[in-house]
Amino acid sequence: MTANKVYVPQIDINAMIEDLANHIKSSERKFDLVVGIENGGVYISRPLAELFSLPHASVKINRYDGEHRRPNIIIYDNGFRPEGRTCLVVDDLIDDGGTMLAYGRHFGIGSNDAIAVLFWSGTELVKPDFYCLRKPKEWIVFPWETKTEVSSTV
Repeated sequence: MTANKVYVPQIDINAMIEDLANHIKSSERKFDLVVGIENGGVYISRPLAELFSLPHASVKINRYDGEHRRPNIIIYDNGFRPEGRTCLVVDDLIDDGGTMLAYGRHFGIGSNDAIAVLFWSGTELVKPDFYCLRKPKEWIVFPWETKTEVSSTV
């Protein structure tokens, strides 16, 4: 279990989603579909899809069992295929880039697609097109991962 954790309250998440939406809007890039990476990415992708009046899809890419990394990445695509659509692929964070790399290998990320996250670690393996904050070294605990909300330390 990771000892050092940063709890991010929903009010901060809401502000970051708004900030992310403003960055995306100011880029003037156009998307056909918003794709959320379950679980955490869906809490960001659904509001973004609503803000931009775009359809929403989600895929589950399971790299962790709690706070422990699985030896194999499991992808549940539910028949989702992005072919022919320009996608905004959304997750809560990019740490080592493995989840987005798995998404790219399985579904492809086209030159017109974009990646958006709240937190980015700075890894050069996967650089998001849009992000709000650099990821702290501590384990981030999002509101959807806990029943209690704690004041922000980010």
